[in-house]
Amino acid sequence: MFNSIAMLSSGAGGGIMMYILIGVFVVLMVVMFIFSRKKNKKQQDSYTTMLNSLEPGDKVYLISRLVGYVVKVETTITGEKFVTVETGIEGRKSTLTFDVQAIHAVLEKKNAPKPVEAPAEVPAVETVKEEVVEQAPAQTEEKSE
Repeated sequence: MFNSIAMLSSGAGGGIMMYILIGVFVVLMVVMFIFSRKKNKKQQDSYTTMLNSLEPGDKVYLISRLVGYVVKVETTITGEKFVTVETGIEGRKSTLTFDVQAIHAVLEKKNAPKPVEAPAEVPAVETVKEEVVEQAPAQTEEKSE
């Protein structure tokens, strides 16, 4: 590739071609940078919304691969948020406190509306009336000679 650039720049008007090629690369880099920033911004906004909507009773998945239920959400004087998560089985439950950033995903919302199942559609039954037409056997006429 670099050899082809050197060959372009060595000929007459080749210097212009090199500048055009560099310009195309710069434009492509800028476009890629803009699109990646937009995607990252959307992901960050959805993550922040998820963390701000945490409530006791939500089932969460932590970055340490623990799954548990949020017991309480606390905000300190400095503005840091902490989440107390309960995990384990009945009789052997543990309560752990984490920084809110330790939450990877919310698996179930406590007060989330249940999806309404659409009633099963009953297919319309069409009655087909067939007319039975009895045809008499074809009579062939024999000609006698």
